Order: sequence, then C-alpha cells, then structure tokens
Amino acid sequence: MNKIIGLSAAFLLLFTPVSEATKGSVLKNAGVFGIVRTISNSGANAQPMDCKNSDGNQGYRSQKTFFVDPRNPNHLGVGIEFKGFYTSSDAGKTWKMSSTGLIGYPLASNPKRPCHTEFSVLAMDPQNSKRLVLARAGEPGTIKDYFSENAGLYESTNGGESWRQILTQNGIGVYVHDGLAISHQNSQVIYAGTTTNARTLNGDNKIYVSKGIIYKTINGGITWTELSTGAPKNIGTEYIVIDPLNDKIVTVATFGRIKNSSGNVFGAGLGIIKTTDGGKTWKRIDSLTSGFSAIEFSENNPLNAIGITYESRVLATSDGGATWNPVNGISTLRSVGYDPQDQSGSSGLVADEVGKISKFNDNGASVISAGSIPTLANHATRVTRLVVATDGSWYAAGHYTNNKSHQVGFIFKTTDFGNTWVKILDTDKL
Repeated sequence: MNKIIGLSAAFLLLFTPVSEATKGSVLKNAGVFGIVRTISNSGANAQPMDCKNSDGNQGYRSQKTFFVDPRNPNHLGVGIEFKGFYTSSDAGKTWKMSSTGLIGYPLASNPKRPCHTEFSVLAMDPQNSKRLVLARAGEPGTIKDYFSENAGLYESTNGGESWRQILTQNGIGVYVHDGLAISHQNSQVIYAGTTTNARTLNGDNKIYVSKGIIYKTINGGITWTELSTGAPKNIGTEYIVIDPLNDKIVTVATFGRIKNSSGNVFGAGLGIIKTTDGGKTWKRIDSLTSGFSAIEFSENNPLNAIGITYESRVLATSDGGATWNPVNGISTLRSVGYDPQDQSGSSGLVADEVGKISKFNDNGASVISAGSIPTLANHATRVTRLVVATDGSWYAAGHYTNNKSHQVGFIFKTTDFGNTWVKILDTDKL
C-alpha cells in the first residue's frame, strides 16, 4: 500500500526560460477540458506532458474523489488522473467531461488541451451537495512554483460542472493529499491536510510549513491559517473528521514517511491527534506504533473508525481513536466506506487487496461477505473509495495496476447488496 508524496521521474520536466518582459502565467481556456497553462508563474514555457502512467503507482487513479449526490443519487462525479473530472446524471450509464476551470500543462498529443495530474480527495459540503472541494496533490510548493501552481484545492458550486482554484494564498504551501473536511455547521470552515515532506523537484528540499500539517479557512478558502500541530519532518495526514455538532472538535490521523535507499519507511507520525478548540491546541490521543495506510472515520459518529496500519493490522476504534481493537473477519484492507444513512455511524463497507467487498455492522464486530468486483489478469485490484448511496446502491471506485505501465481506472456498482457488481466506468473507454 504505497503512498506517493511528490512526483515520479516522468514529471521532472525541464522548463525553457523566457525573457523578464514575458514573465507571468499564460492560461488558455480549453472549455470542458479545463485550462492550459502555457507559461508558468515562474515565467517559463511549460513543456508538454504525455499524461501517461510511468510506473505501477501512477496512472488513471481516482483515489478518494468519487461521489454520489445524497440528494440526487443519479448525480455522480469522479476525478481520473491523466483524464480529467467526469460527471454522470444517469447513475453512471453515461459520463461527460466536466473539467472546466481545472488547470494543467499542455497535453503532448494535443497541446490545446491540458494534462490533469493526480486528483487525491474530494469533500462535499454537508449543507449543500452541489458544493464540492477537490484536492490535487502535485509537488510541495506554493502557487508560484512549477508543478505546484496547478495543484492545491479547487471548488465547484454546481456539482462538479466547473471549478475554480481556492488555495491561492501567497507564500503558503498548496500540497493537500488525503485530509480534507468541511464543517457541518458552517460551510465556510474547511480543514485541509498538508505535509512536511520537502520539495524535491528542483533539489532545494524546501519545506513549506513550519508550525503544523493542517490548514484552516473560516471564509471559504479566501484566506488560510497554518495550525500549530507540530511539524517534524516527513509527516503527512491520512484523514480529517469534524464533529458534526461542534466544528471546534477535529480528529486527524497522521503518518510518517521517510525515503531511503531501499524504499519508503512508514511510521506513526504524530499519531491520532485531536483538537477541541478549533485547532488552537492539539493533543495526541493514541499509543499506536504505526500510522494507517487506509482509514475512515464515520461522519455521523466520529468516535467510530476502521483502518489498516502500515504493520498490516486491521483495527477499529469506538472512542475517537484513543484505543484500537483488532477486527475479525478482515485479513487485509484497502478501503472503508461508512453508510451515511446509518445515523449510528456503525455500519458500512470494506474492500480488501483482491477486490473482495464485505459489509460490516457494529463498527466491525460483525462482518459478512458482499461479493467481489471482477479482477483483471496480471493486475492488482485497488479499491480506493466505497460509497453507499441513498437509493440503496453500493459503489466501488479504484484502479487495476500491473506495477509496470498499464493501469485501468474503474467504478463498479451493485443494486442487490453485492450479489452482482456491474462496471459503470472503464478509463480505457473514456
């Protein structure tokens, strides 16, 4: 379960300097395909990108971006790496490009269109399902830095039809990967997780935060504050959950990652941290020796969470993350999705490493099989998002990977509680 922070070698592209007189970004509108940045904020000509996966970890991933509108279960949306953002108005029977406003560098095969790199996580406004906030990870840096300038956060107020960049504050790092949450009480309050990993693109190894790994806005993204969680090197966020009754109570799952000659070494990071005063002070509440490679807290009851650690332990908590107990009946875990219709916040779906789906009750005390999505020969099956819709449908989004060069993104759907799963999106056919 590799977590990528930063870029693969395929993205370490060169820029051609331009004169001082022409410095300043040049953006060209490509309609529903997005916006092409032909000149960087640094004043350099953007080199076209092939927009193809270069290794087994990157290519046509949707990560945690898939959504089903709870007020209209026919309305779906998903961000597909190297493809763009797509929406459906008929529960996945058909899909259309909805990347208006998303910025990318020129696509090598057609420079009039943008290449859209990794989409990492999407949050929906609990008070307004048409308002979405989408994170694009990119490379640690600011809005003025190459490859970071297209990343950060984008907001849609029309259900994913169009987007605008909102994490554009000068001097602040724009890297956001997995932690993203909007207050249930005040839609202007957003918490976003960042990283203390250094920028590697230009070799300066600069770190863009000094106080912590959480940003907060109280005005819908106009201005952001870096909260003082503590900021040791090589720390990232995995999940952020806001108490639905009190947005000053926030719980964050963190992890540590250090790269060495043999690969990545993952640790607990700052552990499970919590604030009860809106981020002014934070306290670690757990005693785990490892961080979580996949975890989800229940939005209806943030005391409940299920996850798998980097030590491959599947654990559940019923006290907000202070204590954790093994979950029986699940040997591996790739994704968790709590059922938003369950007001107790104790039931949902989990997927393992080979596409097997299970339904859990009582926060993991009871686990029953819910079928399996089809596998692809010579490919691993990585489910990254599970959704239980208000019409009773279940969805599994993710990608197949062969750890070489062929990746295929997918979304499967079942309307009979897992007895049959039907593919409703295949990135090879987009």
